[in-house]
Amino acid sequence: MKNIRNVLSFIFILNIIACLVGCSVSMDSYNYEAALMEYNKGNYTEAKKLIKQVVEKNNKAEYLILIGHVCVELGDTKEAINYFNKVIKKSDNIIDLENNKEATRGIGLAYAYAGDYVNAIKQYDAALKIDVDEELNKYIIRNKIEALSNNKEEKAAIIKEFGKNEKDLEFPFNNVINVYSFGINKPWYNADTQILNAIYG
Repeated sequence: MKNIRNVLSFIFILNIIACLVGCSVSMDSYNYEAALMEYNKGNYTEAKKLIKQVVEKNNKAEYLILIGHVCVELGDTKEAINYFNKVIKKSDNIIDLENNKEATRGIGLAYAYAGDYVNAIKQYDAALKIDVDEELNKYIIRNKIEALSNNKEEKAAIIKEFGKNEKDLEFPFNNVINVYSFGINKPWYNADTQILNAIYG
């Protein structure tokens, strides 16, 4: 009888532990969804407050990616890069590669927000080399075009090489942003080359 009581007590404790773990996971998911909703509304401060509660105890990639993007929107670029770097890992798993790609793009966005377009472009190029999630490429390419168009050193090099002035460059840069950011008549796996041809041609 005593052994049965001990077994039942042990099972009861295990059930409590399982319940607590399950509640914690559910709360993380709830806070993540709530943070994502606030992010999509543009309420970045509230989104950060919600998602930060989650990442303090759960380093799931999607949580880190969200807080990284939130930090970019708030201008906390160093913090954003730190979160995105936590996502990136060596792996051939397709889910990990997709997360790596989004996190690498996120680092590029953080650099661009900080005005470091050279490093932003490097990150976008690195993200484009990760051969998964082709749909994401159109956003990365758009980000790269915007970085190119804002990079004074890049514009200066083009002017020097082709003898164009700043005003002449406005049309090709703006035109290529309008066309390629919406993917008009161009497959995305060729778009990067087409963009550079449009800018440098």
